[in-house]
Amino acid sequence: MAQAHKRSEKTVEDDEFLAFALRVVRAYARRAGSDVEAVASLSRLAREADAAVDTAIIQLKNEYSCAEIAQRLGVTRQAVQKRGTP
Repeated sequence: MAQAHKRSEKTVEDDEFLAFALRVVRAYARRAGSDVEAVASLSRLAREADAAVDTAIIQLKNEYSCAEIAQRLGVTRQAVQKRGTP
């Protein structure tokens, strides 16, 4: 039972952190919309986020099947296989 409690706290923390990160990205997008120099930085941020997804997929493959990961991402199993190639 204590294990489930820890998990729910982590989920709340993850949800709050995700909400924070999304606010930051959206705010930066608004800034980039008025500063031509900032759009390059926003593009770099997008590439970094994409690379982070690849890293996470590689790590997840140690414990989950490509089909399970694909289901969570809303993509095909083949897309997960392709993205998570080191």
